[in-house]
Formats: sequence, structure tokens, C-alpha cells
Amino acid sequence: MVAINPAPVSLCKDLLAGTSVHVGAAVGFPLGQSTPKVKKYETVDAIANGADEIDYVINITQLKEKNYDFIEHEMAGIVEECRSAGVISKVIFENCYLTEEEKRALCSIAREVRPDFIKTSTGFGTGGATFEDVALMKNASGDEVKINGCRRHPHFGYRFAHDRAGRIPHRLHSQRKHCRRTETQVIKAPGMAGTV
Repeated sequence: MVAINPAPVSLCKDLLAGTSVHVGAAVGFPLGQSTPKVKKYETVDAIANGADEIDYVINITQLKEKNYDFIEHEMAGIVEECRSAGVISKVIFENCYLTEEEKRALCSIAREVRPDFIKTSTGFGTGGATFEDVALMKNASGDEVKINGCRRHPHFGYRFAHDRAGRIPHRLHSQRKHCRRTETQVIKAPGMAGTV
């Protein structure tokens, strides 16, 4: 998947036509401070332009104020738009700014709303994924939600994806170490040899 801002979605979709590469649009990126209505419109517009995946950032201010109903309503609205269009939904927490209590609260909301993935970071904050964060998110969200967030990219943060069975496709030794730390079964997916 190529992750981009919404503006070039249709261009990327055209350029990637005939390939298996998804186009992912970042919504409310990177600070999450748009209104739910704007984020929802951004989601609908990106999907109409050909996005296969939506990554959106939660509203950290509302989370800090413990306005969990706001967070759940926003998440549910975006996830529903994605689900009805057959598009993958991903929720970015931006853990570097959050307390453990806030991370757990988000995981609890995600268990109810059921986005396809929850993610640790945008890569634009003060820190990326940590082993401890991913372990916390895995334990707090259970098997209902997959976690995306381990491999470090110089511009876009950390990435890894649990499959539906809770296993982790991996490429690098550090990911094997990570998988052991989170007590998750490691598999090697076909075609994933080599560096990233």
C-alpha cells in the first residue's frame, strides 16, 4: 500500500492500475484536529477518488479531555463509511502523546467499533512505535482488532500488520524480536524475504 495525502489519490490510482498495490489516504493527518464532519467528508471523498484504505488520526485534544463519546462517534462514522465501501479502515493513536490510560481507553473503544487496524503512530510525532506499546495494544484490544505499527520507515513511522489469525508477517530480525516480546506466533509470508 502506498500511503499518501488525499489530493493525489486519483492520480496514484491511475498510475497503479493493474497492480496489486493499494492506495491509502491519510485523513486528519497528521494532527487529527479536523472536525468529525470534515474527517468523514475527507474519507468519503478519498474513497470516491479510488482509495482502498483510510488511515485517520484520532482527535487527541478530545481524548485528553476524556470525551470518549466524541472519540467513539468519530471512529464509528469513519469506520462505517469504510465498511460500507469495502475499504480498509485504520485508526492512528499517536501514542507518543498518550498516557497508558488513554491508550487503553482507545483500545476499548476500538473493540466496540471494530476498525480493521489500530496504529501506534503517524511517524510525524515525537516518537514512533515501541515494543511496550504494541504489547499493550495487543493485550488491550484482544483478537477483535489488528495492530499496525512496528517497522520504522524514515518518513512514515513504524509498520507491521497482524493477520486475522493474530500472526505477524515479518521481514527483519527486529520484528522477530518484537514478535517474541509480544508473545505472538511468527510466520514468514510468501514473497516477504529481503529488506524493506
